[in-house]
Amino acid sequence: MLADVLTSAASWNHERPLLTYLAPVEETELRVGQLVAVPYGERLVEGIVWAIRADDAVRYNEIEYRDEDLRPIHTILDPEPALLPHQMALASWMAEYYVASLAQIAQMMLPPGLLQRSRFVLRMTEGDPQAMDAAAQEASLNIRPLIGLLLAEGELDVEQLKKMLG
Repeated sequence: MLADVLTSAASWNHERPLLTYLAPVEETELRVGQLVAVPYGERLVEGIVWAIRADDAVRYNEIEYRDEDLRPIHTILDPEPALLPHQMALASWMAEYYVASLAQIAQMMLPPGLLQRSRFVLRMTEGDPQAMDAAAQEASLNIRPLIGLLLAEGELDVEQLKKMLG
């Protein structure tokens, strides 16, 4: 079983805004309108199940992708649908009529705060502590305090860093 998922990560593609994922076999609870977490590149993104198909393959650009070529849905985030069928139909119509991104329209229909915002974090890479200290010594005067903070804290939220810097 396949599921077409709408994510903001694919919103740049107006011709094909839905990404197809393999529906989990054990998850008979998967329903249209539910929020799910799906792999996108090397990260997980939130999305809305837009359609569920019994197909075992999908065609895109004259290439057929089978179950083994598709990535599975990672997690169902909420057992209840976040969007109802009439809301999804309205979102599709609005996106076409106003030539807008389907993901942007659908997100406007969700309750505020339902989707998490991405959080950007600065973190020192794993390495030899002596080499890290040497890198801190060689860094320009402008970046030394940042490296010191990262060494002391382990990681820094970019938003917190912006507030600290004013």
